[in-house]
Amino acid sequence: MSTFFRHPAGLVVATAFLLSTGSATAEGPRSTSAARRAGLASQREFSKREKRDLEAGELVVRPTNERRGSLKLIGGTSWQLIEAPTSAVWRTVLDTGHYRRFLPQVKDVRLVRKREEKRTLFIRHGNDLLSICYYLDMNVHPDRREVSFRVSPRPECAVKAGWGFYLIRPHGNDETVLVYGIMADIGDGIVPSLMRDHIHEWMLKVPWMVKRLLESKRAKQLSAARRAPRHSPR
Repeated sequence: MSTFFRHPAGLVVATAFLLSTGSATAEGPRSTSAARRAGLASQREFSKREKRDLEAGELVVRPTNERRGSLKLIGGTSWQLIEAPTSAVWRTVLDTGHYRRFLPQVKDVRLVRKREEKRTLFIRHGNDLLSICYYLDMNVHPDRREVSFRVSPRPECAVKAGWGFYLIRPHGNDETVLVYGIMADIGDGIVPSLMRDHIHEWMLKVPWMVKRLLESKRAKQLSAARRAPRHSPR
């Protein structure tokens, strides 16, 4: 069994679910019932199939639907093993220049404000049929290689509420497990309602998109290194 699965308190699963289900909502602080649900959820460790899938490089996903007051939340938690060192994954998660390549259908992303380890981003996703925007307040924790984020509601954006996290954990030799959690209310309307399941699916594919980005980059670097001419000593 790998060192990742011997992590204390049921590896990163406990931390991930505690964050994803126990965060305060836009309507107020965490309730006792929400805290209880978070505690129960955090006890759920990986099944044998989930462990096998993760080690095989598959995306492990646990989707969630939840109603909190007026909020209709979708999201969950996903895990992905990436063949790249934690430092590379960490840099990618923080680099807004990469967001178009690992967040679904990003049309626009801008760094609005940065102060020490706090950042505010503007992000717009969409196509000709649907466009969704939001402002995201991020808290960066370099010492733990963790990022937490929360939607900052604005009248010009339909997303009512949302929060989540990235957790980056070493695994074996130059491999990383990226854990991603998110819960969000994407707003009302005919189009969001019709595409809700599709949006939900892609929300949780972010770690897989990061894997594809980094591993394709690594493959190109290895290929270039093999093609480089070798100079014989004189």
